[in-house]
Amino acid sequence: MVYPIYGYDYYQRPQSNLALSAEKGLRNRHFTLFTKWNNLLNTPYKAQINDLLVQREITKFNASIGLRYSN
Repeated sequence: MVYPIYGYDYYQRPQSNLALSAEKGLRNRHFTLFTKWNNLLNTPYKAQINDLLVQREITKFNASIGLRYSN
């Protein structure tokens, strides 16, 4: 038995990613304020074999902010 899509071309669309992160040490030098922002462009991932869609993945914008303590 032969794989039904053997010999077809496999296409993957280009994907652009943009992420941003920053951190700032506070005056007492034990605490650090940080933030991270991921997937600012919301670019979907898409793969196909000829006209057949094989995979489509959509990830959403993600952000976090926090306070870190170090000794």
